[in-house]
Amino acid sequence: MDKRMDFPQIYADFYAKFPIAYLVTDRERWIYANERAVQLLKEESVADLIDKPVYQCLPGACELFSGNPVDFPLEFREKWLSKNGESIYLKFTGIPLVENPNYIQFFVNEIKRMEEEFSDLLEEMAAWLAHEILNPLTSVKGFLELMQRPDGEKREMYINIAKKEIEQIEQIVSQFILLRRPIQNKALTDLNRLMNETVSQLSGQGYFEKVHIAVSAIGPVEFYCEGSLIKEVFRNLLMNAIEAKATKISVQISAKEKGIDIKIADNGNGGAKSGWKKPGGSLNGRKGRKGGFESLIINRIITGHDGKIFFHKEKEAGSIVHIQLPHTFPPENLPGERKE
Repeated sequence: MDKRMDFPQIYADFYAKFPIAYLVTDRERWIYANERAVQLLKEESVADLIDKPVYQCLPGACELFSGNPVDFPLEFREKWLSKNGESIYLKFTGIPLVENPNYIQFFVNEIKRMEEEFSDLLEEMAAWLAHEILNPLTSVKGFLELMQRPDGEKREMYINIAKKEIEQIEQIVSQFILLRRPIQNKALTDLNRLMNETVSQLSGQGYFEKVHIAVSAIGPVEFYCEGSLIKEVFRNLLMNAIEAKATKISVQISAKEKGIDIKIADNGNGGAKSGWKKPGGSLNGRKGRKGGFESLIINRIITGHDGKIFFHKEKEAGSIVHIQLPHTFPPENLPGERKE
């Protein structure tokens, strides 16, 4: 028998136009959803929700299927992935239906996305900072102690290593500053030149000894931007390919009718699954929390220039990064306009 027929009509009528998203499950599948739930979850109709297995879309509701007693109200937060691939941060509050305790009513509210992302970010940063800053500081302290010893033959080597560790800390701090300050000091800049400069700098530091990189450029592609930040994006994306064990990297920068396209493809082993990720996403090669932080920096810079970034993992090997930027030019009356 269709379990939906057991759901009291008085509830269906009352919650149909309720301003809060309202869903009901028989602890296995959704058996009722009101119009607000359809809107909030970005579905096309009630039929798209009814009969969907609850455990597939709500890991936080796993207690309902454990067979163990459940303490109500059941409250949890969940990231819901809509049909169009958009993530929606939600708070679910579940209580049994009085007429039938096997039916669980869920009242659903959207959580402010920035609040949820900021909470996750703080957790990630705390662990990442402990590793990326405390480790260099420990090394510097150790080398300073070694320099105090009578044997001074390796003194210069210790100084050089300590300086590199301090430079690493400076770079980390400067990246944190990028998250706070607005995009400024814009100028009309040739992106092909920026990319070639980035490749040359990394090659000079010995990063491309075993990697062949080809930059395909036909003439200048000018973009109104803060050049140093865009160069930081290029650097991180190329380093990402190197750390993913790539031996070949190809770069294409082109101006099209709708905007500027930048594609960086490599044959490395980065990425967990094949297919395109939604705008934003995360780096494919960087390991652990470092990858998440670098992704945050890149996304901040690209979105700050009104652009979008996509990541793609090939089925066999290799990754593609696709950046879309709008055609932007400096206002004619911009004071101090310059061209880099």
